Amino acid sequence: KVQIMRKTKNITIVDNGNELKFKLIALSAMQQQRWIAKAFTTLAESGLLEMDVNSLDLNQIVNAIKAKGLGFIGRLDSDKINDLLIELVSKTAKRMNGAGFTELNERELENTFESIKALIELEKECFNISFDFFQIAE
Repeated sequence: KVQIMRKTKNITIVDNGNELKFKLIALSAMQQQRWIAKAFTTLAESGLLEMDVNSLDLNQIVNAIKAKGLGFIGRLDSDKINDLLIELVSKTAKRMNGAGFTELNERELENTFESIKALIELEKECFNISFDFFQIAE
């Protein structure tokens, strides 16, 4: 049996003066495929992805958002977006507690973060480790 090694990264996020440490492990190829399919379906339902999907890249999506303005956000299903972000973080990140790890779920995220800026930083790191071909800029 072949052992597949996925990318890993240890990060520290400062949240209102508290240092939170996480171990990130990239999603598997199948998990990436399922997540992208869900994300693109959600974006398509909003009318954002009215473009050629054969040449779709993150810059194209960003440019479409800029062109449409933020009006399309009203057509996004916020529950689906929230579920996508929780799924991404819960399958990618574990909170480091001394020698152990805490699995992250919605309740744990709610109890861990005080600042939305710190939460978004974790979400961005989770996205970048699994989808390095779509890198979200700093």
